[in-house]
Amino acid sequence: MRRAVRILDLGNVVILKRDVGRLHGDTDVIVTRATLPVAETAQVAQKHLRSGGIAVQGGSWTEKPMVAGWETMQVGDGILDQTVWLLIMRRQ
Repeated sequence: MRRAVRILDLGNVVILKRDVGRLHGDTDVIVTRATLPVAETAQVAQKHLRSGGIAVQGGSWTEKPMVAGWETMQVGDGILDQTVWLLIMRRQ
């Protein structure tokens, strides 16, 4: 994550390496990778995301995941060394 922020020159990003279940306050974005089951990530997102916020969860799924309430986005070959999927939830 730090590398991506540096490469993209994102000066308005703060990276916290924390137990997401212990977060306090609200945020605009939550990004996780295989840290919690999707249902638990959804609970955390609903608790901590501001209205209009977005949660993204990556994982090493062998097949395209389809989860109610989440959009699925494929990150294809040529970007990473293998095809991966991201689950994206937008808080209304």
